[in-house]
Amino acid sequence: IAEGGTLYQHLPESPARIDHGCEAAPVTHGLNINPDSRMFTWLKKKRIDVTSNHHQGIDKVAKNLRAAGVADDGVTEAIELDDYPFLTAIQWHPERDIGNPVNRTITEKFLQAAAKYRTNL
Repeated sequence: IAEGGTLYQHLPESPARIDHGCEAAPVTHGLNINPDSRMFTWLKKKRIDVTSNHHQGIDKVAKNLRAAGVADDGVTEAIELDDYPFLTAIQWHPERDIGNPVNRTITEKFLQAAAKYRTNL
């Protein structure tokens, strides 16, 4: 929103057509990975499964950001910004299932970026 995008304030009342879960009842659904994204470079996959438990979601992505992962109903669940040392935002919690190779890779990339940032302070 700060960059000019918009949100679905409450996914159950939006055009979203898949269940995105809630805190008490997470669900797993597919996510299509943008082949032009950093996330695709990391994962080497066009499609992954994520465990969701959120009631808000991105409607329109801000112009300076890129959709990196989009659910089958069109809700963007991963965004990136190239012109920044590390900006990748995701809608799910990879730390909750670090045994999953996708989540482990995302977490490792975050930790590597944090260590690099700390070194450059």
